[in-house]
Amino acid sequence: MKRLAALLATTAVVAIVPPLEAATLHPGSRIADVVLYPDAAIIKREIIAEVPAGSHEILIADLPATLDPASLRIEGA
Repeated sequence: MKRLAALLATTAVVAIVPPLEAATLHPGSRIADVVLYPDAAIIKREIIAEVPAGSHEILIADLPATLDPASLRIEGA
């Protein structure tokens, strides 16, 4: 009988705690700095997002369509 009570208590606790799943986050970005050169420009965007522990994907949808993927640099803190 004690085993059944312990099993039911454990099952109840597991059912209450939602599983941690990977999520796709969609934070917006804002232009924080622009440096102009005669033949190019460096545009720094700032994204502030709360990222919970675990493995997640961050989708930045408001980047220009003409962005050269080779010029993209990402830093995080």
